[in-house]
Amino acid sequence: MSGEFSDALVLRAVDYRDADRIVTLLTESHGKVAVLARSARRSKKRFGGSLEPYALIEAEVRLGRGEVGSIAKARVKRSFPAILSDLTRMSVAAVALELVREALPERQPEPEVFALSMEFLAHLAEMTGPPGAQEQLLLAFEVRCLGLLGFAPNLDTCARCGRRAEDGQAALFDPAAGSVICRSCGGGPIKLSGETRRAMARAISPEWSVAGLQPLADANRGQLRRAISGLVEDTLGRPLRASGSLAQILEITG
Repeated sequence: MSGEFSDALVLRAVDYRDADRIVTLLTESHGKVAVLARSARRSKKRFGGSLEPYALIEAEVRLGRGEVGSIAKARVKRSFPAILSDLTRMSVAAVALELVREALPERQPEPEVFALSMEFLAHLAEMTGPPGAQEQLLLAFEVRCLGLLGFAPNLDTCARCGRRAEDGQAALFDPAAGSVICRSCGGGPIKLSGETRRAMARAISPEWSVAGLQPLADANRGQLRRAISGLVEDTLGRPLRASGSLAQILEITG
């Protein structure tokens, strides 16, 4: 019995037994799924180099009642060689795909997250500029992805008393609360400038796209990094593993 063809992104591939692989896919049709690719490390005809991250593939997937489905064959539809040829871009992409893999529920279609992930990879492959610009793209992706999954931060009103934070003004942010907290209620550990708040708000706005990213000063990007890292850790219960490697690369490259 043949499976259903679906566009997909490879989120992770783990070797299994002598020649198989267990692959986690973000599919357009079924959301995040785990599938067994039998003899994937031997069969160039059925899989070739398609079961690797940072590429859009077309996969023949069969899902049953168990936790792990199967993938019969796959082919690359669109690759991003500029990501694979650059360590910083590859590390940035690794953080994004780890967030998607860890935050999404199993077998629940998330077409907006799929489209966002494809837009992110395409823009990352094409963008120019310093590593800081690539990190800012990642941070915007992270906060937007969390927003699409129902974890958008509250940037407008204090989570405890409801007092409104004035537009364009600095505010104190608490990642554990996912919200700004006014000084009268104890504040939050991260001070966000007005520009940083606007950048976060733009990223979760329905009209935002990665192509509309506006550069931030280093200090504001640092605030954004701390706020989003805290949000991710609170949402997942741990930091993203790939973020440690990216931080080391950014420190070296400046």
